[in-house]
Amino acid sequence: MEPKHRDTTGERMPKTGYINHITNDDREVEMDNNLQKVDSYLENLKHIAVDMGHEITNQNQQIEHITNKTDAGIERVNEANVQAKDLLQNG
Repeated sequence: MEPKHRDTTGERMPKTGYINHITNDDREVEMDNNLQKVDSYLENLKHIAVDMGHEITNQNQQIEHITNKTDAGIERVNEANVQAKDLLQNG
């Protein structure tokens, strides 16, 4: 007999009934409870990963801003060096 596949079109798995109970013994209950815990841990990891993604995006924006300011500063220093060199040569 083929195992029945659960409908996973929803956002999350159900809170109970992760396995098809055949004998309704303690092992099946324990397996179901353990799968509920795994689901909870995975959901927490998913939230952590999403939060990390947002933080990385924010930090990348800050790095881009710092890079732009640094590039502008380097350009100003280079211009000042050219002017100083001209003053020393033609001074």
